[in-house]
Amino acid sequence: MSERRLVFLYSAALFTGSLLLFWVQPMQAKRVLPLLGGAPAVWTTAQVFFQLLLLAGYLYAHALNQRLAPRRQAVIHLAVLAAACAWLWLPLPGPASPGAADPVLWQLAFLTRIIGLPFLALAAGAPLLQGWFSHTGHRRSVDPFFLYAASNLGSLAGLLGYPLLIEPGLGLEGQRLAWAIGFALLLLLAAACSLTLPRAIAAPEKANRAHPGDAATVAPLAPGRKMRWVFLAFVTSSLMLGVTAYLATDIASIPLLWVVPLAIYLLTFVIAFSRRTAGEPGAVSMADRGLRIAVLVLLFVWLAEIRNPVWLVLLLSLAGFFAISLAIHLRLAGARPDRTQLTGYYLWLAVGGALGGLFNSLLAPRIFSGVAEYPLLLVLALLATPWGKRGKMRQRALLDLLLPAGLFGLSLLLSALMPASVPFRTRILLVLALPLILAYLASQRPPRFALALAAICLAVSLNPSDKGTLLFRQRNFFGTLRITYDASGPFHRFYHGTTLHGMQFSTPERRDEPLAYYHRLGPCGAVMARHEQQPAGNKVAVIGLGIGATLAYARPDEEWTVYEIDPAVVQVARNTPWFSHWRRSPARSIRAVVGDARIGLQQAQAGEFGLIILDAFSSDSVPVHLLTREALQLYVSRLAPNGLLAANISSWNMDLSQVMAGLAADAGLVCVNWCDNQVMLDSPATMGKYPSSWVVLARRESDLGGLIHDPRWRRLQPLEKNAPWTDSYSNILDVLNWF
Repeated sequence: MSERRLVFLYSAALFTGSLLLFWVQPMQAKRVLPLLGGAPAVWTTAQVFFQLLLLAGYLYAHALNQRLAPRRQAVIHLAVLAAACAWLWLPLPGPASPGAADPVLWQLAFLTRIIGLPFLALAAGAPLLQGWFSHTGHRRSVDPFFLYAASNLGSLAGLLGYPLLIEPGLGLEGQRLAWAIGFALLLLLAAACSLTLPRAIAAPEKANRAHPGDAATVAPLAPGRKMRWVFLAFVTSSLMLGVTAYLATDIASIPLLWVVPLAIYLLTFVIAFSRRTAGEPGAVSMADRGLRIAVLVLLFVWLAEIRNPVWLVLLLSLAGFFAISLAIHLRLAGARPDRTQLTGYYLWLAVGGALGGLFNSLLAPRIFSGVAEYPLLLVLALLATPWGKRGKMRQRALLDLLLPAGLFGLSLLLSALMPASVPFRTRILLVLALPLILAYLASQRPPRFALALAAICLAVSLNPSDKGTLLFRQRNFFGTLRITYDASGPFHRFYHGTTLHGMQFSTPERRDEPLAYYHRLGPCGAVMARHEQQPAGNKVAVIGLGIGATLAYARPDEEWTVYEIDPAVVQVARNTPWFSHWRRSPARSIRAVVGDARIGLQQAQAGEFGLIILDAFSSDSVPVHLLTREALQLYVSRLAPNGLLAANISSWNMDLSQVMAGLAADAGLVCVNWCDNQVMLDSPATMGKYPSSWVVLARRESDLGGLIHDPRWRRLQPLEKNAPWTDSYSNILDVLNWF
């Protein structure tokens, strides 16, 4: 086989394997989403699962490479790939709720059952194939790491191709079939690669005993070198998840936002391990400078609490992450070992990546109430660059401590001297400017620079915020919850991430008024007025609780059932002193069902509810499984004969009206929508009113009562091109507000 064809064959195999690797991740995470209520942490936990299995695959590849000759490795690995092909045709486990189990551990176990062996086989492919190539006799076989770029290009294609091409064009079963066909193609490509291996090559251990003087073969890797690989891989892996959490939680609730940092992470691997940049001193030096500037800028944005314009914060954050990842991955590429240590190198990279995922998924939510891992990793990233020349260690160590201590004191002093009349943003800028400039003067000494920035972060954290008084903050698997007090209303506000999920007057005389998206003068008030005039029953179901504002509309003879995935939200609505709608509701009884709404509604009686309120679409992660044909069939089956289904589809980032219209037309239901953009804060009657958009579905026009004749409600008709969403098909890109 010609050298060009040989490179093409191995590149094709690596590209295909990595494409399948990153195609299966969102595909299987999507399968799990309905069972966990569409929580954003599902994606983070899925990433941890795949990182752990990647580590297991690299460990398997390393064991084969160390103990067996390439031909025998090929026999075993092809057998594993064949077994994985058979695994793909096993029946999938049926849907089941995690119940009282830890959602992270439950998800890890569930993913292991449905994709464990195939993913393990895919994960092992990259290091094994590169190891096989090193024995082919090709002129570039002495440094097969260039093939890592082909592998990462496949990863990037799988990651971006899924939301852009695969998900809009295929349902889950179609995706599963296409993926299985792709896996079979990979098996054929791997078999073709195995045929290029020469027959007479000894296993590495035998080669070491036969040639004890060959230093390049027998020299073991120093522990310090391994730990540096682990540290560098840990920083970029953790920072990738950290910047995703920061942007989704503190900046913008945008669906699919998690794709962009992961794509940048993979792209920097491609660039770093490419033929032209790998180990190039000039590129590495320039990237180190870029890293230091990026860390300084990103910490400034974070410390100054800059949130707008959103596009600029997103651009700075993603560009900064690109600069940091590129610098660290260039360091990793330059520190790669001899080809005989190839699988060990990838194994230690996988260890670092898995540790980063575990830190962000399991540890950080338990020790930080906010996304504090983001600035922490920015500071740690500075330690990835060289620390400078040795010598005069005592003087260096002394300055490493004195400068941060001085900057901490300077920041506190500037804050204390600042007049209270100075606006918060101006005060922060003035407090930050001089300390950050002084810190950057020490940027050539990474430990000193890192400690200086950490000291400034600590000092600024002691400054009061202008976002109102923070009363409560909690973080769990389902996100970050915050309660603030705003004296302008005065209001108590409840946030899930960056999304307001409810607000209530703090004054006793007005505390029973439903506000924000639930105001009596908005669409919600009109729906509840129709329900009161023509009740179809005395039982109401609410999917998504918030602070329980809809409970203020309850009648004394009614029984309300609330379905809420996050137990912390139930605690906020029921047991905190800031929100009283639940405690003061006139309803005869209120029952909370903690868990996914579809699973909970399956236990309800047919025709049980006169009204179902669907209120779960205002955050960054759209629970798509609540907007499918199968979900609507369940809702309608639980509605009384004249009952209504009302959905709050208010969102800055998405327009779900066409999704609801398509579902209604598919089911033969009447669908009306009121998109209310009027806000008159100067009027006492409308104080606390927010723009909102609500959709109401009914079996017949007569069931809508006065809503059908109200000019504010318009009849929704679906566009012909839009197919209704199902449990196996959805297209989130169609509903995004791009501009």
